[in-house]
Amino acid sequence: MLSIQRFIRPEYLAIYVSIFAVILSQFPPVYQIFATSNPAIVLERYVTVGHNLGRTVLFVPVTISNTGGRPLIVSKVECVLEAVDSSSLWNAPAQSYIDKRSISPNSPAVELPIGQLLVRENQRWQEAVLCYKLPDLRQNRAAQLIYSETNQFISDTISNRSPADQSLVELPASVVDSAMQELNRNFDLKPGDYRLSVRLLTAKSTILAEHSARLSLDQSEIDRLRNMRRHYQFGYGISVPHPNNLDKLYKTLEFYEVGT
Repeated sequence: MLSIQRFIRPEYLAIYVSIFAVILSQFPPVYQIFATSNPAIVLERYVTVGHNLGRTVLFVPVTISNTGGRPLIVSKVECVLEAVDSSSLWNAPAQSYIDKRSISPNSPAVELPIGQLLVRENQRWQEAVLCYKLPDLRQNRAAQLIYSETNQFISDTISNRSPADQSLVELPASVVDSAMQELNRNFDLKPGDYRLSVRLLTAKSTILAEHSARLSLDQSEIDRLRNMRRHYQFGYGISVPHPNNLDKLYKTLEFYEVGT
């Protein structure tokens, strides 16, 4: 039997140290093993309240930061709009965000889909997210019919007039009436005081971070959001994507103080 002392010799020590160093090099530093992410979300001073044929859409500029020592994985960003008197509750995930590179005076803003977010150590993600519920089957069918009739009428009208005629195309009353009926059927915002919360969630819907603020809507603002007939008459709010709709309000947020 070979003696263990045969392998414990001074001339082998450098070899053993080298092998041990190679093994250790395959593992992350100790501080990384025990490090965690440190997520935070901050709302800007304003939010935009709008709708798409009556279905509420929130445009919310946010900053998501990670000051921890491990990458932060956010599975979902969620917006919650709750009446202070608890009479209503609306919540929806962030479905997309505005592509900053697309913003210019001469071109419409572009939406990019938002999926799982990865925020690395000491980094931040700063964008304007769009929170809204996807339409149900009835809403989707109604919206597609209105979109189709609108785009077909605009296309036919433009193709049958001279290139010199650059006037706006006015939609027929039947299309505008359909759009207004869909708006009134879907619209659920009411005047009052609201608490707006934006949350970062894991895949299991655990809240990683949250930021809240107060938001008030008065009757004149509700009326303004609902008074879309003139916009719909020329296709605005029907044939253009969310970021470019005119049916929205710019609102300043009031942030909660500690303890309130």
